[in-house]
Amino acid sequence: MKFFSKTIHSDYTKLSIFLFSFFLILFPLNKFGQVDNEELKAGIFSLFYLFRDFNFLTLTSNYIDQLGPGVGLPLGQGLFFYPTNLFIFDYKIFFNITVILNLSIQFLFFQKINKLIFKKNFFYLSLFVLFLFSNFSYLYYTDWISCFTTYTLYFPTIYYSIKFLKKKELEDYLKILLVISLIIINGHLGFGVSLIFFLFPFVVMNNQYFFLKKKFFYLGIILFFMIILERTYSLTSVYLTTKDNITAFHEGYILKDYFYLIERILYICNKFLFYILGIDIQKEIYPPNARIPSYGIIIFVSILYSFWILLKKKSKEIYYLNLILLIFFVLTFIPHEWLFSVFSGTWVLRDILNIICFILFVKLFINAKPLIKIFLKLCLLLSLLSFVESYVFLKNNSKYKFNKVNEINQNQILDLKKLVSTNKFNKVYISPDLYDDIENLKIPELIDLNILNTKSFVKYDIYPFNTWIKNQKLNSLRDPEFKMYASIYPEYEEINNQIFLNIFRINKLLIYEKNLSKINEKIYEKIGEFKTVNKKIIILNLKEQNTVLINNNSIDQIKNHNCGLYNSILCLIKKDFFFEANVVNFKRLKNLNYEITNTSNKEINYILPIISGNYWNEKNKIFSINPDFHVIKLQPYEKIILKYENYNFLIIRIISIFGLLFTFIMIFFLKYKVKWQK
Repeated sequence: MKFFSKTIHSDYTKLSIFLFSFFLILFPLNKFGQVDNEELKAGIFSLFYLFRDFNFLTLTSNYIDQLGPGVGLPLGQGLFFYPTNLFIFDYKIFFNITVILNLSIQFLFFQKINKLIFKKNFFYLSLFVLFLFSNFSYLYYTDWISCFTTYTLYFPTIYYSIKFLKKKELEDYLKILLVISLIIINGHLGFGVSLIFFLFPFVVMNNQYFFLKKKFFYLGIILFFMIILERTYSLTSVYLTTKDNITAFHEGYILKDYFYLIERILYICNKFLFYILGIDIQKEIYPPNARIPSYGIIIFVSILYSFWILLKKKSKEIYYLNLILLIFFVLTFIPHEWLFSVFSGTWVLRDILNIICFILFVKLFINAKPLIKIFLKLCLLLSLLSFVESYVFLKNNSKYKFNKVNEINQNQILDLKKLVSTNKFNKVYISPDLYDDIENLKIPELIDLNILNTKSFVKYDIYPFNTWIKNQKLNSLRDPEFKMYASIYPEYEEINNQIFLNIFRINKLLIYEKNLSKINEKIYEKIGEFKTVNKKIIILNLKEQNTVLINNNSIDQIKNHNCGLYNSILCLIKKDFFFEANVVNFKRLKNLNYEITNTSNKEINYILPIISGNYWNEKNKIFSINPDFHVIKLQPYEKIILKYENYNFLIIRIISIFGLLFTFIMIFFLKYKVKWQK
């Protein structure tokens, strides 16, 4: 009875400490909010659109017409198939539950790894894995919930990889493929690719190839490619049809990067000496950034221990993880151009490096002599300083709170609501300086209205033309600065071109009062203003909104234009292919579904205001100026219903969902088949 009571007490204490760790990590985020809005502008926006109302039509769509001239979905990477999507109706709830789920996965699977290799869970040691710097990198220094999820799913990948080679069970092999496919669907592809640098040497060094002779290996590969088909198809189609512009890569690390914490401690000691004795011997060390390779000296301890294991010829006992750790450590110094171009930089190898590092640290800790254990405990305590510094960073740099993401303040946005034009599908152009300030969260008054980027206007039924997208393309409008990225950055040449504005049904302009001298005031009229502390935002209306048609005698010429694929719209306008007339009624019925009526007694060639692939239902009436810029021919007084119907995408999505469900069913059957047989 005494033992039973002690066990309950012990479990209760562990549970309390476990939950307190969650509270410790989540409290600063809920108190201060977040510092970045990159994922908010891409993956999270897509989540809201696809899952918030559980609308079947949106779930079967890969395009949205409320942004720019129409953009593909999903934007960026995000949790596009993750259980916490069910809570996206409230971003704060969604974020907290996602963090709790992911931290639980990290902790539980790290315990499983310990149990598998070392025969014990090591509860208190495993708790420290929650405070490795990677978690703070993605939660405190950025808003990269998808990268945080990718990092989380590394834990089960490593666990099932070790278990598969040890027990050779089909169930574990399928789980490896399932987890990796979830990384590809929900996370950053570049981060997922880093698993190659783990799995390939892991299999080769352990010298186990039994699975290559098994039929289940090839069945699993087929299921894996079925699951990732939609995501890889989407990314590949964008990758192959956009310019190969070099993106902003992060270079390889230098050795000094690993000594950050030591330099930081010396700097703090120096500040203490300066205040007490007036001695100043250390230059300032800036707080960490999101991409430092590690935090603490655990990494050096593990690297030295890896060499010791190697010299003692005990690598096999640890499944050669010591050698893989050394490989990852060397790779972090390699310049990015030597690695896969899908990488953002060699820093994406950091996360697996730190996980393996901590596995080896646990092995050293459990076998260490008392004096060495004291030193190792000090290493653990020093690593917790990453939380302290991350807390300070978040407190000093937070820009918005969770409740700003999806709350709607209809009563406080009356002036901006003048932008809305119901049933006419009109867009809003945002001038350059204002666009920069909105995207960079520099207008507190708009943040108070929960406008955290230009996409935030959509929830007020205000459709912004200027936007930033990731993993999609807008070739006809812009020559992309970086591959896989596109931005309709505002340009005064477009603001002052009435034909351009009318092509895309842009009838409003938001501009700072100080920039009014840069626009052609003859084509605009003021309809309102929005005051901020430092600047005044003027709301302008386009005086004449017309239909843009193609001259009948220019049809053959425009089909053979030499304006190229990129940034071609203004080039086409300058060639005088187009003219304006008020002869078309354009009515938006729903996303990518329109009623278009020719009100004239003549045949016309109307330029569609949507840039997209040619997946329209009226293909016999449409000809393409380039792959995503189209013209529809309408007879006198003809009315049509134009629909975007991408059946290729729908088939691919069905295949991916089927592959995922079938894999889940197989794993479930394999897990419980023994019980069924009994």
